[in-house]
Amino acid sequence: MLPEPCAAYLNYFAQLTEQPPNRWEGFDLGDPGSRTTSLRDQLTFTGLALVILACAPEADAAERERGLAGLTAISARLGQRRIWADAALVAERAGLLPDPISEGNAGFAGQLAAIYSLRALLGIAPPEDEPVELRWLSDFCFRYPPADLTATLVRRMREWPDGGVPSYGTVALPYEMLHVLWALHLSDRAFGGDHAGAGDRWLSALEERIALRGPRMFGRGVFAGTYDLKRRAPHSAAIRSTTPGAWRCWRRWHRT
Repeated sequence: MLPEPCAAYLNYFAQLTEQPPNRWEGFDLGDPGSRTTSLRDQLTFTGLALVILACAPEADAAERERGLAGLTAISARLGQRRIWADAALVAERAGLLPDPISEGNAGFAGQLAAIYSLRALLGIAPPEDEPVELRWLSDFCFRYPPADLTATLVRRMREWPDGGVPSYGTVALPYEMLHVLWALHLSDRAFGGDHAGAGDRWLSALEERIALRGPRMFGRGVFAGTYDLKRRAPHSAAIRSTTPGAWRCWRRWHRT
């Protein structure tokens, strides 16, 4: 059985996921496009917290089952149109399919692929004949077998010399590309393959083109905040200090 504080966290996060699909009590709905409070970010990190708690050595069978059921509910909520509609609308206005995986936001596509890969690793993936459905209209939806989520990301990465996936237009955001790289690595472990190697060009671009040079200044991060994949040039905004720690964690795992 989990220690009392961890059991309380599990109960809190599980209750968020056990609501009816159209209820969002406990979630911040104030600014769905915010980098720190978007619904997809809240869902992704809730799912990761549930996995950590459910897979803790002290967790009993009931706690593990509840945590993994919550992860399944998270993946279903991530597929709701309200989570990815903004990015799909941008694609549609550009004359592209409003497909949030093949044409959409890198962060959402990476997070969804990572969550489904985690489900597969933990033995709760849907069968191959039960694809992920992303419904745009009542009679129009996009369907992906779970493993194809990552394969589509790899295809998109290969379209650009620096191996990024755009978040909008031709612009890649380093903090959203982190989700893409995690998805590649998790997919290799869950479904087999060698997708993680597709991230090498992006990692090289981070070090050679996107890392900010010169003296460190207060409030300035390590990487430029945006990178134009077509111009192969960064923009001036910087990612805040929380992001480098996540990148260091990724680099350590990527080397294993």
